[in-house]
Amino acid sequence: MCYRATVDRIVDETHVVLLVELEQETIAQYAVPRSELPTVQEGDRVFVVGKSDSLVLIRINPQIRTIFD
Repeated sequence: MCYRATVDRIVDETHVVLLVELEQETIAQYAVPRSELPTVQEGDRVFVVGKSDSLVLIRINPQIRTIFD
């Protein structure tokens, strides 16, 4: 299933913490290696695809801020 997520924080430049949202409610939190998302910043929005409590795809979209805000 496809969800939107917000980059909550970047921890020690080693991990990116994503808050996964459904209908404006946070439903999950994932820590992803920074090397997987080198260009994101705190507050950025991304699309994620989840499967069995894990992320299988993250899509960065610079237009997402205008689509969802």
